[in-house]
Amino acid sequence: MARILYGIQGDAGGHVSRALSVAELLEGHEILFVGAGQAVKARGAGYAFEEMPLIGMLVRNNTVQMGPTVANFLRRWVTKEAWIRRLREIMTTFDPDLILTDNEFFTPRAACALGRPCLSLDHQHVLSRTRYATPPGQRLNRAAATALMRFFLPDLASRLIVSFHRPPLIDPERDAAFGTLPRSDALALQAEPGDHVVMYLPGCDREKILALFGKRRRECRVYGLGEQPGQGNVRFCESGREPFLIDLASAAYVVCCGGHGLLTEALVFGKPCLCFPGSGLYEQFWNCWFMRENGYGTFYPSFDQDLRIVDDFEVCLENYAARIAKQDCNGREDLRAHLNMLLRA
Repeated sequence: MARILYGIQGDAGGHVSRALSVAELLEGHEILFVGAGQAVKARGAGYAFEEMPLIGMLVRNNTVQMGPTVANFLRRWVTKEAWIRRLREIMTTFDPDLILTDNEFFTPRAACALGRPCLSLDHQHVLSRTRYATPPGQRLNRAAATALMRFFLPDLASRLIVSFHRPPLIDPERDAAFGTLPRSDALALQAEPGDHVVMYLPGCDREKILALFGKRRRECRVYGLGEQPGQGNVRFCESGREPFLIDLASAAYVVCCGGHGLLTEALVFGKPCLCFPGSGLYEQFWNCWFMRENGYGTFYPSFDQDLRIVDDFEVCLENYAARIAKQDCNGREDLRAHLNMLLRA
């Protein structure tokens, strides 16, 4: 049995969901998770967990809040050396055979200080470590995202990249690419087709959602904003993975911001996606752009759109679903084999 130390960025649920999916592939080994924010869900799933400060993007109304994000970073930066020392002590005691990070700030720094290799296992590096044509108008955002990743995750031994869209690697001798990592509960779920719409829109404006999707024929079940009074065909649902997955598996389609974790599960269930990427979030824009390029759905830069965009999207549902059905994006078994090879080395 090997020991794995796994750092998780906790500012969004996708990092945690991906890490728990990887943990399923590492069944039989001892895993210690470290992280903050939503990363604490690893403890709820039965894994050992050590808490670190959260350094990540703060988003409101589907827009990165630069002032609060920078202020939070500066507060954490002042105390970073103490937290790196703490994590070094944890690593020394735990003595892991493999150190992984999914965009967690402290893990690679502590590993480097101990002279231990650290591998990233994430989606973000598809933005900077693969060859693709930059989407129009996104050259500056791409440069900023790439620079931020280089700062956030220095001294990496290798990058394991998971994505529904896999451009050629810049350095295939050092990095590796895999398909998506849906969790086992999603893969096992069977549900009867329904006619409702599932929306996962954390941080988005309630009134803009109602303006664009209210008074439509289909019921819209909104997650990510908490349970609250609905209006007409729009219902705001309490958070919970099981009810969300059931609604997702039976939905006609998905409306979301374009996070990779939700797109992964939407594609598992064959659901077309209508996306509204967050302003200033290049990764979400990249996801939405290549989702549209692959014919899995479409996207718009904001909710301030003519009501006809939803009609136009729904007209194409069968075509989107047919394109999704032709693809097998699941990378679980390929990644399992790669991780086992690393642990045997």
